[in-house]
Amino acid sequence: MSQTRRYTMNRRQFFRSGFFNIGDLFRQRTPEPIRPKKQLRHVDLTVLTDAPDAVEEFVNENVREFFGEHMLRLRQSVLHGDFPGGILLFENDRLRDHRDGISLFFAALRTMEEELDLRRMHHDPTLVRYSNFTPPMSNAIEIYHRDTVVRRAPLHESATFEVEGSLGPVSVKIENGKFSITDAACRHKICVAHPPIITPGQRITCLPNEITVVVKGDGN
Repeated sequence: MSQTRRYTMNRRQFFRSGFFNIGDLFRQRTPEPIRPKKQLRHVDLTVLTDAPDAVEEFVNENVREFFGEHMLRLRQSVLHGDFPGGILLFENDRLRDHRDGISLFFAALRTMEEELDLRRMHHDPTLVRYSNFTPPMSNAIEIYHRDTVVRRAPLHESATFEVEGSLGPVSVKIENGKFSITDAACRHKICVAHPPIITPGQRITCLPNEITVVVKGDGN
């Protein structure tokens, strides 16, 4: 047991010290004319779990460094029922698979998934969300199938319609300035249980259908 604990702590220290420090050291030792510029990266991380306190502790200790200069914990939402937990990661509005990356950031997320047993079924889980940018004011939504925008709609106009996902139709509703998914051709229907969204930067994703809906900002 003690050996496992020492290994875990060393691995966590490695996450905290590694990714950005290595990049900064590389930039410092590279001649100015060819030195790569440090690019602003938008990171949006959502964790579905019935142990939000444990997730917050892990993120603060091991993942915060990878958000750059600041990390925001956005409003949490609770889903009622039993759902498979997991991690949803966006980088620059692109859905990423944290199990398929080679960076220390992705490794830290895989460690969190393993240590907190996120892939099991969770009862009345909490959506814990983090981001590193403050969204602007807005009143519109964009619907993506994979990485392609398939529809845009204003939030101030009530509407119901369907968009075609990878498994079938996804039914959506805009009412009182809020967007929600009312039905989807997927098994667990986490997207249907998700509370309505209204704030710029909020999103609902149906992973099986590869549909993501994002509240967008003016000039965004």
